[in-house]
Amino acid sequence: MTIHKLQKNDIKALEDLYDNLYERLYLFLIRISKSHEVSEDIIQSTFIKVWDNRKKLSTEKPLDAQVFVIARNLLLNYIKRQGIEQQVISSLTAVGAEVKDGMQEVYCHEIQDIYENTINQLPKKRKEIYKLRYLKGFSNKEIAEKLDISPNTVENHLSQANGFIRKRMDFLKQSSGFSFLLFCFIKNLNRFL
Repeated sequence: MTIHKLQKNDIKALEDLYDNLYERLYLFLIRISKSHEVSEDIIQSTFIKVWDNRKKLSTEKPLDAQVFVIARNLLLNYIKRQGIEQQVISSLTAVGAEVKDGMQEVYCHEIQDIYENTINQLPKKRKEIYKLRYLKGFSNKEIAEKLDISPNTVENHLSQANGFIRKRMDFLKQSSGFSFLLFCFIKNLNRFL
């Protein structure tokens, strides 16, 4: 209902949304930024962005979740500009797992996107071998036969791919819990198949 009002340029809907979400957004942001001023600035920027992009808001997703994603992304951009991204990324992912009202689903898709982007950064042959092994269920021997390479080459590629992916995904495992990470992976596995 609020999304439709926003899309019809109802400024009162924006004010109501601000009143309803301000405290939750502030608590979310202060836990990560540890700064009152930064949290306030991000909140203001969030609602400006919501208003500027009101026509693009999805009616399929909870509005609260969309607002939290905007706030989180603005905070990430601020952190990157400040050069302190690694200090708070674990806090952000831990808090992200706790946010309710649709955020778990959004967060889960983001983890899956990070995983997919990480796989796509692999060299072409390594990516192909990785997908055949872990996403299609081929054995190392079957992969070697299919690609006309030695089983040792398959093992080397898989070892290097796993090391690369583990390194890129390790912060998620540490901060958001392995079971949640596994849940997200299994839930969205069909995106890769």
